[in-house]
Amino acid sequence: MDESKPQAAGTALEAVLQAGMAYADFRKQVLAQGWTPVPDAQCKANVVGENHDAVCSQDPDLATCKVCDQMTELSACSGDGRCMVRFRHDASGESLEATGYGMIEDWNVSGEDSRLQLSRWSFSKDSSP
Repeated sequence: MDESKPQAAGTALEAVLQAGMAYADFRKQVLAQGWTPVPDAQCKANVVGENHDAVCSQDPDLATCKVCDQMTELSACSGDGRCMVRFRHDASGESLEATGYGMIEDWNVSGEDSRLQLSRWSFSKDSSP
C-alpha cells in the first residue's frame, strides 16, 4: 500500500504490514522497529473538535478526549472512522504516515477482535536535517 519507495527502515517494516491488520499489531511492529510517534499539537481539535476543552471537561472519560494522550502518534480522525497517524525513524530520516479505519476505542486491541484496522500507509524521506 505504500505510495512511495521506502528506504531501509521502511523496507524492513513494509515486510510485516498488511492492510486489515489490527492497529495495535501495526503499532507494536512500528515501535519495535525503532519508529517513534510524531505528536500533533492540534490532535484534540482534529479529533474532538474546536470546542474540545468544553466537551472534555464535561465528559473526561469520553474515548476521543483521552485518545490523543494515549496514542501520541494520532493526528486526526474523521467522522466516518478514518484516523491518520505519523511516525518518524530518526536513524534513517524516514517518515511513516498511516490510516486506520474503525473504532478509535480499539487502538490498543490486538488480533481479530480489534475494530480498528490499518488501511493505508506511505513512507517518505524527511527533507529536514
